[in-house]
Amino acid sequence: APQVKAAVVAMLRAAFDPDPAVTVAYGDPGFYDTADLVQVTQVEAEQEMAALRVRPSRDERLRVTVVISCWVGGGPEAQQPATERAYALLAVLADAVRADTSLGGLCLTVQLVEHVMDEMAADDPEHGTQGRIAGIAAVIAAHARI
Repeated sequence: APQVKAAVVAMLRAAFDPDPAVTVAYGDPGFYDTADLVQVTQVEAEQEMAALRVRPSRDERLRVTVVISCWVGGGPEAQQPATERAYALLAVLADAVRADTSLGGLCLTVQLVEHVMDEMAADDPEHGTQGRIAGIAAVIAAHARI
């Protein structure tokens, strides 16, 4: 599972490399100074026997969660641009997965299987900032033989 998570992070860093507005993080990024964040957070895995052999292998099925968060400054009118930006980043993620459906040979299959989007206000009266956030939690399913 750690190798798959690291491979997803590497794939996303390569996919978003030309965009200086995006921070790609392995887990919690700590401080970051971009409006857009793509972080690989949760990995769920289950294993089962693949075949009866002298040295049996196992199939591992993983679900890797990638959280996309986009902030746009402004009032309620900023929500649509934030949401559209989040979906644009999701499209980059989807293209990256389609371009490498085995994570460089690490997995038998890899595909984007679902996502959930949420919107929220991000106002901070203490610092005089106002904005809107769109967040997408996307799930990449992977199948590996270990």
